[in-house]
Amino acid sequence: MRRRGIVSCSALISCLVKNNLPAEALPVFQQMQMMIVITVPLCTAIYLRCGSIDRSVRVFDEMPERNILTWIALINGLAVHGRSREALKVFDVMKESGLKPDGVLFIGVLVACSHGGGNAFETKLCYLEDFAWSMCES
Repeated sequence: MRRRGIVSCSALISCLVKNNLPAEALPVFQQMQMMIVITVPLCTAIYLRCGSIDRSVRVFDEMPERNILTWIALINGLAVHGRSREALKVFDVMKESGLKPDGVLFIGVLVACSHGGGNAFETKLCYLEDFAWSMCES
């Protein structure tokens, strides 16, 4: 490819990740970072997609400001990668911050509850009930 741009890099990263080649996707992402000032939510999401969970959490923790998109990216990523307890803890912190959950976040909470492992069914049910009440209040 003569000239790489944001679109071509994004397409290449997507193809590599979808084909289970996250190690190959990360250098392309790092090249793309040098081309533009990339937004932190996207950075968090890409690290999660590549399986760099701890790195993604570090980026999230260092954010000066968080919005619903950053919370969704982290909660969904943690849940999908089997870190359900962490995802639900992050959900609790998000609620304490005053942000209201939305329908997309509900999917992340559902995934976290369904992959919770040792958590009791009642605990998972409480999260879902709490989430439903949060949605009604907004």
